[in-house]
Amino acid sequence: MVSCGAGSEAVKLAVSPLVLVVLLIACISESGTTPTPTPVTPTSEFLQVSAGAEYTCGVTDAETYCWGSNGGGQLGDGTFDNRLVPTAVKGASIFTMITTSAENTCGITAARSAYCWGSNLEGEIGDGTLEQHVMPTPVAGGIRFSQISVGGLHTCGVAENGDAYCWGGNDYGQLGDNSATAKFSPTRVAGGLKFIQVSAGTYHSCGVTTDNRAYCWGSNSNGGLGNGTTDRELTPKRVNTNLIFREVIAAEEFTCGVTITSIAYCWGFNANGQLGDGTTDSRFEPTRIAGSLIFTRVSPGFGHTCGLTVTRAVYCWGFNGNGRLGDGTTTQRLTPMPVAGNLSFLLVTAGFAHTCAISTDNITYCWGWNERGQLGDGTTADRHVPTVVSQP
Repeated sequence: MVSCGAGSEAVKLAVSPLVLVVLLIACISESGTTPTPTPVTPTSEFLQVSAGAEYTCGVTDAETYCWGSNGGGQLGDGTFDNRLVPTAVKGASIFTMITTSAENTCGITAARSAYCWGSNLEGEIGDGTLEQHVMPTPVAGGIRFSQISVGGLHTCGVAENGDAYCWGGNDYGQLGDNSATAKFSPTRVAGGLKFIQVSAGTYHSCGVTTDNRAYCWGSNSNGGLGNGTTDRELTPKRVNTNLIFREVIAAEEFTCGVTITSIAYCWGFNANGQLGDGTTDSRFEPTRIAGSLIFTRVSPGFGHTCGLTVTRAVYCWGFNGNGRLGDGTTTQRLTPMPVAGNLSFLLVTAGFAHTCAISTDNITYCWGWNERGQLGDGTTADRHVPTVVSQP
């Protein structure tokens, strides 16, 4: 049997990407004792991936893997070691979905149980404490979740009955419970609305109700709530539009969503062109992304956004430092630009300064910034085009 792992000395998450992390890779070979081992088909194809700030996680049908920065224990492997290749999350639970952020990660099991791990500065793990956890830890309350989303220092999820819950930091009202007080365990979002999906951004949150209307709450300094103002909201406020949404995703001071007719809109902060409307003007209400592309979903990151079209193509736009748009350049784009390679994709996820996607032939690719190993290709070299993630 051969087992390989990548590690480094424990390093706290850097505020600036200019700090160089030196990573040590170790590979240990062990000889098996069975003379004629039975061939085993590896189950390492990712069903879902999520790009965080400086790391990435993915789920297969048997295990969960993470790679990249691990200063907060967000990789869930029981250490604080950075990893250059996918490394298994410890624990007996098998997750069906995973969500990442800055330094904490959450997942949902087939039984709808929620677990979180990593940094817990403001209670974003939701276990009722402020204790850091380097392995999956059950979220308090025993709520059965259908969906979950990790933000900056808070987390939100939708229970099976449609109630939305949030927990963690709440300085801007991002928990939606009509207060600005942090909560260390799941707290129901005020207003009695029933949701099909919620998304935790950096300082605000958004969701889609069962009648496909979009609501947002929390910080609104650049119009990220989409209600036509810059006023903070402590409870869900309807986005100022009659559009019928399938999904909305909150990011760093901006939000994007896709309607049930597969038209993509963004609103909020736009200094880097991340709204994709051909300008750098902030928008206080939903603004359609430029062009005639039809999207199945969009994924806003930090200063850039990517989307998956109905034809399985990935387009990205906004800031392009480190090649995070995947078009082979570092040129800023104010409108959607196709990712290089003519690949066909099933999923795309935009992180802080990198992006990942799963192709229709079940190969996972990442591109962009890679100083922490977040691209999972065994190096720390930036990639300006889609690069295959190493097999676990």
